[in-house]
Amino acid sequence: MMVGRQKITVLTYNFILQDNSPYSIEIALLDNAFVDRWKRYMQDISVRLPEIKWNFYLGRCMASRLQDIGFYRYLEKLRGFSKGLAKLHDAFEFLHYFNLGNYEKELADLEFLIKNPKELRQSHLNIWHRHFTTQATEWYSKRMVAPEGLSQETFDAIHTLNQYVHDLEILTYIHLKNIDVIKGKIVSYINCTDSREFEISHSLFNETNTIYTDPFEFDPSTDSYRHTVWLNEDIKGKDQFKAWLEEDDLTASDCTGNLFLTPNLVLDPDYVFATIIENPSWQEQHAKSGKSLNRWPVGDILNLESIDWSILSDAVVQSVVLDEKTLWART
Repeated sequence: MMVGRQKITVLTYNFILQDNSPYSIEIALLDNAFVDRWKRYMQDISVRLPEIKWNFYLGRCMASRLQDIGFYRYLEKLRGFSKGLAKLHDAFEFLHYFNLGNYEKELADLEFLIKNPKELRQSHLNIWHRHFTTQATEWYSKRMVAPEGLSQETFDAIHTLNQYVHDLEILTYIHLKNIDVIKGKIVSYINCTDSREFEISHSLFNETNTIYTDPFEFDPSTDSYRHTVWLNEDIKGKDQFKAWLEEDDLTASDCTGNLFLTPNLVLDPDYVFATIIENPSWQEQHAKSGKSLNRWPVGDILNLESIDWSILSDAVVQSVVLDEKTLWART
């Protein structure tokens, strides 16, 4: 596509709305070495995995305070998420029983929280999620020896930690002051896999096909960051954006950027990531971490001002087109 006298590469997602009408989001990809590598990666995946189905998730970035979800809905969430706390208890109990970690404190905390879910705080979830990243690293590195005959159960227990930690965030984010920095801002996700879907994840990110981000680095102090499309956070830990919002430790070993390429993207029309980057508190903690950010922007939404996000809540991705070549099409 030509914009003025400049040729730009456009990534297009074509949707079918609930009323069966077509809709498109066009993204002008950035012109740099990292995005060039990502484009080749997308083209390669389309050949290797033509059966991929794409999903679109529209939503608020995060709940900000109690009034954002409503008191009675909050009480309903408390009752429902007591079940999530019980699932976490079962997972930690399994890992503890089979000597895959000492989780006496976690089990005691969860026994209390199951009865008193309103006492749950993000500090609990930060610790539990770090246990997930530790266990997942041991599992995927093949250093972990699962109990005989219980390989699947071990895998399920590990990923239960991740799933229910994220599910419970709606109860803890209402207590976090950093969340107010992005209150009311929207991000959406276009992806083909997530933390609950493992078959495609394995095909994308197995030992043979994982494409690492080395030697590229992204540094917001020198690189342009006011963009509306970013690489998704497909990592075992959490990035510096999420860590700061959750009042976690940005220096922790599992707080990383993207270590490998992913086809999944985040649409950021309200500049959530830029807003965080420009916050003095985030800047101070980022500097103290001594780490590169390594969450890459990949482009900008071309038709941003004309998009009616409200009609996209049930949109189905029909095709993905890169530089006028269809990479995937839903049959």
